[in-house]
Amino acid sequence: MKLIIFPGAGSPDNTAYSKVYDLLESRAPEYGYTSVDSSLRWPGHINDQGVATGSLELKSAVSVAEEKLMKLERAREDYTILARSFGCTVSTSCVTTMQLEKLSKLILWGPPPYALMWEMFVRDLDINAKDAREKGVIMDEAIFPSLTPLESLLPQVPCETVVATGAEDPYVPPAFLEYLRSRTKNNNNITFKAAAPGVGHEVPPRKGRVTDQEIQTYLDTLFK
Repeated sequence: MKLIIFPGAGSPDNTAYSKVYDLLESRAPEYGYTSVDSSLRWPGHINDQGVATGSLELKSAVSVAEEKLMKLERAREDYTILARSFGCTVSTSCVTTMQLEKLSKLILWGPPPYALMWEMFVRDLDINAKDAREKGVIMDEAIFPSLTPLESLLPQVPCETVVATGAEDPYVPPAFLEYLRSRTKNNNNITFKAAAPGVGHEVPPRKGRVTDQEIQTYLDTLFK
């Protein structure tokens, strides 16, 4: 089984996030994955050469994701998608519009509330656009109008789906997952996991530390 990682808004090539993806690549095989593909980058991500194409927005990210998924489908090998943050919206946009016969499971970590997206990318865009560059991504006024609320997409997912967050996530609190649960109560494909204790939006965090046990619980929450 392949694991395909849909990254969040921050570039996996950025030092603030590279350890997040290194952890997943090194530890996911313990859960039966034969390979881990973390090569996806969205338009707007600044690569390791310091170059970005365009700015981050949903439509162009979905186009990149669709191309990747079509290649996987043609290969006729089962795969799981693990999506982080902004990648949750990209992945749910794909699975609700494409026929993906080889997709085994969709795992969503830290799916962002639409209200948070408005606060970050409309109300506080100037501040967050500057911060975004430090996280390896170009953002501008194009991002928010491009978004479809994950709250509207999630009830339509046709595949086995796991939704999870960290108990210390400042962006995606456990209470938001309870709201999503209430919106998806008629969709039996979806499982909501208990919030992973001691961890936030990124594991390991950009600042501070987590214990080995907290990392283990995070991985178990994603993959068990």
